[in-house]
Amino acid sequence: MEIISLDNFRKKHDLKKLNEDVFQILKENFSYFQNHEDNEKITDYNFERGPLLYGLIEKYQPNNTLEIGTSNGYGTLSMTYALKISSSKIFTIDVIDNEEKNIHYIKNNETIEKILISRRELWGKYAKNDRLEKIISLNGYSSDILTNFDFPPIDFFYIDGGHFYDAFKFDFFSCINLANSKSYFLCDDYIERDDYGVKKFIDESLEPIVKITLIKTDKSELYLKNGITNTDYGMCFFEINKSDITKYFSEKEISSFKNEFLKFEKRYKLRKKINKKIPFLNNIRFRKLF
Repeated sequence: MEIISLDNFRKKHDLKKLNEDVFQILKENFSYFQNHEDNEKITDYNFERGPLLYGLIEKYQPNNTLEIGTSNGYGTLSMTYALKISSSKIFTIDVIDNEEKNIHYIKNNETIEKILISRRELWGKYAKNDRLEKIISLNGYSSDILTNFDFPPIDFFYIDGGHFYDAFKFDFFSCINLANSKSYFLCDDYIERDDYGVKKFIDESLEPIVKITLIKTDKSELYLKNGITNTDYGMCFFEINKSDITKYFSEKEISSFKNEFLKFEKRYKLRKKINKKIPFLNNIRFRKLF
């Protein structure tokens, strides 16, 4: 696996930069969040994903892009500015509905403001309609949407959804099914930690068969400084030829795993529904049922 800094990756692949004025608006209004890894500070940590996504989309000009994990749409909007083909679309999946109001953090001069606003309202304040028209928002569990929505062939995938091993594996296998003959992948949160499985799947299942570049996007090295990981952290970029990768992951293997995961998630959703109605059951484990 090649390990490279973000700046060197951009130079090596001749990735263009977004207009500074436009990027500043995106950064100040979409990249701040409450960082649970750094004493709950409000920070723009990992804002580098915006310029990286812009550069990759500008270079490869995919007809159809799939993003798993919209959040507040910082990455989504960064990608829209790179699209030159009028028919290009970005499909973006998130469990939170566009109309649901949530806490967002906005930087106004040197002050961070806390506002309660829906994603749709937030986008409407800072993004023009010609950008928003390129976005198709799909709200719900990624497993449901990836299984049931009729996607066109996808040229570029940005996977930043569920981070535990089986969730990432399900999303990746689903992306293989949806991939065009040749597709590009960018996978976030390659990190060594107990509750994440992205690194494990990439190391064990993808790195032996795919040429992967680990882009070190954590310029602050926050995870290393806070002792959250002892290994390199960042985003993994790679290209796949669908015909080649299906030689390693057969249709039968993919289908079998996805079916088992959907059964697990069905039980998980039921448990979550029960916990919401009867909160004290949240601390009780029903091993035989769940």
